[in-house]
Amino acid sequence: MIAVGVTAAYGQTSKGNLMVGGSMSFQSSKPHDSDNTAVLIASEPTKAFTFSPNVGYFILDNWVAGISSAVTFGKSEYESGATSQISTSLTGIFTRYYFRFGKFGAFPEISYRRGKTKVEYYQPPVNGISFFPDGNTFKADANVGNAKMAVGLAWFIANNVSLEGTVSYSSTYSEWNGSGNTVAATGVNLALQFFIPTKKSKDSSN
Repeated sequence: MIAVGVTAAYGQTSKGNLMVGGSMSFQSSKPHDSDNTAVLIASEPTKAFTFSPNVGYFILDNWVAGISSAVTFGKSEYESGATSQISTSLTGIFTRYYFRFGKFGAFPEISYRRGKTKVEYYQPPVNGISFFPDGNTFKADANVGNAKMAVGLAWFIANNVSLEGTVSYSSTYSEWNGSGNTVAATGVNLALQFFIPTKKSKDSSN
């Protein structure tokens, strides 16, 4: 997973700087058929692409807060001929604090995002009988909330670039037609971050 984010030749994490970025990831896995629709919805997609942009502002030296989003598109193909497509869009807030030591820095980060997930599942007729009451296609929307905590290490490889790695724990709550489901997950992310100096950050450095 690679993230792209923009800093000045002085004080990458100084008050007034902007942090603009985004991450991209691709996932491939093999789902399993089931006659339980909820299981089908929750199963991992065969192929999925996720793009996560973010914009942050250093409100104090080393402390950045901002807005982050995540958009995921996935598609599954089952041995029975069934297919499912899923799309998720989340937007929320994040904050992190850098503890700097030379060209390195450690940081904790927390974020919370909300949005929607849409699923469309197609099941071919079995002996001429439709799988779903309304035909061969089932559609569902879910309200989604995602809370994440992460710790990371940054290596400032240039005046305006850092290579960062994070380990995270997240909890995602999805509400499908009145019933809720919570999934916990851990993740590892590798990112490139860039920081943009503003006039305010330049003035404060003088």
